[in-house]
Amino acid sequence: MKMWSDIILSYCKSQGLHSISLGQLYDSELCNNQSIKRRLSMNDIKAVGTWMQNNKFGDFTSDSKEKIFVYWRPIQEVAQAIHTWADNTGRIGSVETIIDLTDDPANKNELFFKLPIEIVMKACSALQEVGKAQVFYSDNTDTHGVKFFNI
Repeated sequence: MKMWSDIILSYCKSQGLHSISLGQLYDSELCNNQSIKRRLSMNDIKAVGTWMQNNKFGDFTSDSKEKIFVYWRPIQEVAQAIHTWADNTGRIGSVETIIDLTDDPANKNELFFKLPIEIVMKACSALQEVGKAQVFYSDNTDTHGVKFFNI
C-alpha cells in the first residue's frame, strides 16, 4: 500500500493536485497499464485511499469515498508553517479568516498559499489540538476563522 500511496502522492504533486477522484485514478495511466493489459481494481484503489487516510497521507472528502485529499506534506508541517507565519507577521492573538491565509497575495511564498480550505482547516484544527490556535467555524467557508496563541 505504501508504494501505491507514494506513487499517487508523487503524481498529484507533479500535477499540482490536492485532491483526486478514485475514478480519475482508475482511468489514469498510473492504475491502467494498457501495454500489459493490467489495471488496479477500484476496490484496490479504495484500499489504497483507506491506507492513505489511516496513515495521514490523505483523507476522503466525503463518506462516499469517491474522492481523496492528498497531503504532499504532513498536516503537522502545514500547521507549523501557518503558526510560524502568524508569529513572524505579528498575528499571535489576532483572528484571521482562512480565506485570507490561502488567498492573500502577501502569502504567496508560504507553504499554505492556495491550498484548499479543507486542508488549511485541518492544519488549523491540528494547531487547536495542541493549544496554539482556536478555530471558528461558519456556515460560509469564506468566514471560517482562526485565532493564534503563543505557546
